[in-house]
Order: sequence, then structure tokens, then C-alpha cells
Amino acid sequence: SQEAGLRLPLILDEALATSDGARAEAVADAVLALVAGGRQVLAFTARADEVALWRRAAQRRPDAPVALVSLDGPADGVPLPVTGEGLD
Repeated sequence: SQEAGLRLPLILDEALATSDGARAEAVADAVLALVAGGRQVLAFTARADEVALWRRAAQRRPDAPVALVSLDGPADGVPLPVTGEGLD
């Protein structure tokens, strides 16, 4: 690995907005591989289709701890799970 020592978080803002479906899926899979390896990633989007894509990608990577949080705030104030219980 090229990284040694401090591993800074990766912050993405509308990272998939200009990608076609196949490329967006590939980017999401690559980002979640980083997450599975221990990298913290914050991905921001206002696009419902992008949220759905991240959800699907997270389902393919159960080894990557992922949580979806709406900045509007879920009714109960608890982050929405992307993997595990409550996914449906």
C-alpha cells in the first residue's frame, strides 16, 4: 500500500452526478472497497437516484460498514441503515 500513517477521510460531493450508470456503479464499488479496507468516506448528494445507487452498492459489499443519513433528518433522529436490519 502507498499509504502509511495517517489516513484522512475521503469526502465526495455529487461524485456520481456526471457518470453514466455503469461508471457510477464502478465508482461506488471502488469507494466501498476503500471503506471495507478501513477508509472513512463521506458522500454527499441531493439526488435520489444517487442515494439508490449507493444503497445497491452497499448491499453488494456487506463487509463495508455504511450508514445513510438524511440531512433533513429522519423522523426518529436515527441514521437510516443501508445494510442490515431496516433496509426494506
